[in-house]
Amino acid sequence: MPSLLRFLEPLVTVASVYFLHRLANPRHRYSKLDSSNPHIRLVTVHAGSWKDDIRCILHTVPFNSSTPSYEALSYVWGDKNSTRSIVLNGTKFMITENLWLALRRLRDPYASRILWIDAICINQDDDDERSHQVSIMGKIYGKCTKVNLWLGEDKEIKRNMFHYSLPPVSDVGKRAFELLRLLGSNDHLTSMACFDTTDPSELRSTRNWEHYFEALGEVLGSPWWRRIWVVQELALPEKAEFIFASEIWNYDTLRNAVDHFTRHCASCCEPLYSRYRSTDPLTTGVVGPMASILHCLFVIRYCLKKGEILTLAELRTLLCASHATDQRDLFYGLLGLVTTAQEITSDFRPDYTLHPKAALTRAVVREIDRSQSLDIITGPRRSWNQGDVNDPGDMPQWLAPSSYVSMPQSEGNFTYRAFLRNTSYNASGDHAPQVQLLDDSILRLRSVRIDKIKLVGERCTSAKRCHIFIKGWLQTVGLEDPMTWPLIPPPLDSLHDSFWKTICCDRLQEDYVVARPLKFRRPNHEDYLAIRKWLIEAMDNTQLLPPNFPAQWSPFSGAQSLFPRKICLTENGLLGLAPKGTVPGDEVRVLAGCSVPFFLHPRGETVSGGTTRATPSYDVLGDGYVHGIMEGEALAGTAKETAWEWIDLH
Repeated sequence: MPSLLRFLEPLVTVASVYFLHRLANPRHRYSKLDSSNPHIRLVTVHAGSWKDDIRCILHTVPFNSSTPSYEALSYVWGDKNSTRSIVLNGTKFMITENLWLALRRLRDPYASRILWIDAICINQDDDDERSHQVSIMGKIYGKCTKVNLWLGEDKEIKRNMFHYSLPPVSDVGKRAFELLRLLGSNDHLTSMACFDTTDPSELRSTRNWEHYFEALGEVLGSPWWRRIWVVQELALPEKAEFIFASEIWNYDTLRNAVDHFTRHCASCCEPLYSRYRSTDPLTTGVVGPMASILHCLFVIRYCLKKGEILTLAELRTLLCASHATDQRDLFYGLLGLVTTAQEITSDFRPDYTLHPKAALTRAVVREIDRSQSLDIITGPRRSWNQGDVNDPGDMPQWLAPSSYVSMPQSEGNFTYRAFLRNTSYNASGDHAPQVQLLDDSILRLRSVRIDKIKLVGERCTSAKRCHIFIKGWLQTVGLEDPMTWPLIPPPLDSLHDSFWKTICCDRLQEDYVVARPLKFRRPNHEDYLAIRKWLIEAMDNTQLLPPNFPAQWSPFSGAQSLFPRKICLTENGLLGLAPKGTVPGDEVRVLAGCSVPFFLHPRGETVSGGTTRATPSYDVLGDGYVHGIMEGEALAGTAKETAWEWIDLH
């Protein structure tokens, strides 16, 4: 017994210290919210000077017409292990350092401010409450008087935070704002003080403005821009203000900078911009990513303000470069933005009790049922390296990577363009999807087998060297030098006609307009001549880089239609572009409700629940282009109408 007491004594001492610490430092305890009669919590941030402790009061209010006016905060949580304390309802409350920095900047020295802040207003330890509050988060942001978009603190100020007695002014923020104003001035590049145009062979930033580009780069380098939740937080409120350290600017300042600069670079100033992109890495690394990132946010805000339709499939591909700490939020973070005619049904709500695989596969299938379209499963498939942070793990092959991966911005741009081009086709005609989800893994659906692959060419492994692969593809399908091709479009459905339309997927991108969804059109006589000329130049080109793409066939849409695909020919003579991994014997199938055909590898019978099924089973290679079936032509006639069958996709 004495030995047992000696063993227990340290444990009793530790427990006593713990309970004494809890008594001296009580934690905030959340009261239960009534989900049947929606309520939210609001936090009042009391007035205070720069060095004062942050003191707040949390109170519960009904979420209806009587809800008091409030602002909302949009921010990135940051490192959960780097925390600071505030005083909430008289008790110590821990928040991440980035939120603490935001509250210091937002706190008014003379008056209280009422805010909605997710980390404080939602009990993060209650999954049921979290699921319910996330389901109405779009309405919460839509109802606020203003959203404060916190981009972060100046790094230099952050390092010396406690040295200041008054709110410090950020030189980085001031320089970034000044450059944004200049880029949004609607002037030609030659008239902007930030660019040096004295050398006709290149365009560079002037020496005096280098620090301004570096400052804007720091602002755009904030992880806020890539967080999935910020999309609805920016798009839904009537008023939005960006805050970086001490500086504040409104939405229009940022939009004008991207809009005016991009329009000039795509038209009157295009020759200068081409030189600028290739010669000045400092400015290229700032303005290019700025346009890519902000275009996504602007498109969504524009569509919502105009009442235009945004499907969950389009949102997921548009924002596939966005990040989420919780993989399930890649979908849950977008539900408040869906504006199709059907409302989100009660069974399509955030559920944080589900495993990510179950949450994502069920979300995709519910969106298929809701939108009556399979297009959400289209998109480029990827190769995975061991240890890849985006490794799909046990995610099924039929689930497009855009549904569960946070892609690099450049890859996200390609994925979004591919999706919009795909939705311009109609391979399955008016056949609606019929799907079943088995074991949160297998997708059972209706399809028609169109053909089998007879031969494939070499896969285009580099968008920058696509002309080299096209040379080989011409030989693969038995076509002669484009120099001998006619000056008028070749006869419809001839091999020449199929080839030139296949390499551009029979679609060309219309003029790019900032804050508008991209649109595609079918090529015409002039487009044929431009692409023929490009092919001739490509055949004579021995350089690694291809000749300049014709204006009608922009570098984005041109290279993206080819990479990373391979030319293919079916047993019945259909020409197409197949996804990587396609080999002779693989099948081309039209899936009911899908705009484009899929390339599938036969797998044989599957086993489920201990019984053998005779349902044909396939591995998914990806979607592709097959000339002559993209508008439903393959389904014409009685034979194909009766050929629909159930298959399983893994």
